Amino acid sequence: MTNRHNMEVELLTYGAIIRSINLPMGNGDFKNVVLQYETLADYEADPFYVGALVGRVANRVANGTFTLNGKQYQVAKNAGNHHLHGGRRGFNRKVWQTEVLDEQTIRMRATAADGEEGYPGALQISVTYQLTDENQLKINYQASSSEDTPLNLTNHSYFNLEGTESKDCLLHEMKFHASQFTPTDEYSIPIGERALVADSPFDFSYFKQIGEEINANDPQLKSARGYDHNFVVNNYRRITGLVAEAKSSATNVQLKVYSDQPCFQFYVGNYLEGAFNQRQGFCIETQNYPDAINQVNFPSGILKKGEEFNSETIFDFSF
Repeated sequence: MTNRHNMEVELLTYGAIIRSINLPMGNGDFKNVVLQYETLADYEADPFYVGALVGRVANRVANGTFTLNGKQYQVAKNAGNHHLHGGRRGFNRKVWQTEVLDEQTIRMRATAADGEEGYPGALQISVTYQLTDENQLKINYQASSSEDTPLNLTNHSYFNLEGTESKDCLLHEMKFHASQFTPTDEYSIPIGERALVADSPFDFSYFKQIGEEINANDPQLKSARGYDHNFVVNNYRRITGLVAEAKSSATNVQLKVYSDQPCFQFYVGNYLEGAFNQRQGFCIETQNYPDAINQVNFPSGILKKGEEFNSETIFDFSF
């Protein structure tokens, strides 16, 4: 997709993946600001969900189990003893049916069978990517299910506003519209609490470099090798609003993330290796609360039979 400013977005039907976001930097130069692989085989072998749409349930489900409507379900354990990002073959492994609506809009569709990866209900899902002339990449999700089912969808792009040739993203400055985060145990499972970010390394209420406190002597950071935590959006009202901002002084590229979801996961590629460097890119994964189905203090995120799920995330670029 290309807009009138020659900003380009490349998608893959495999995994509904955002493969590249190329920003025109002048003099005919472009800068790709998301990490990418070179070949389809690389994406098929990818353990890091690079650029992918993840679900049926993004983030974690503790012990790979949950109870819904009085019945216990066992889902795939693909992260130690826990479930992560939809299981062994989540939406990031599907080939999506694709419809080009116009030069700047693409819709992709997929299905998940009743019982797939252990989840109840046959799920119909579509995602629409639109590149606007205001340099926004809009992602709209829709889904319906034949039975009540947990649902948590997100995009897992790794951003580096200095370009993919940059070795890490630690000099990026971030600002979050979130005064709370959800602490986790040693396996990145939420302990069911919301903690204030104030006076901690998790305080991004002002623009702060990612690397400033990522190695702080904090048990939450040490267990996750850095930032890999869910932040709770301020004044959540179920409407699309600004949740996070990022900027690079090296390129003057800025990113604003808008969402109608109550949370977002901030992940700084702590486990990246192979084709990528550790901490080469950061993710802002707009989402519902992680492990919500098992946490009595979190909204459950259940898509009811006969109802339709709709959600929007916007990546807004200035360059």
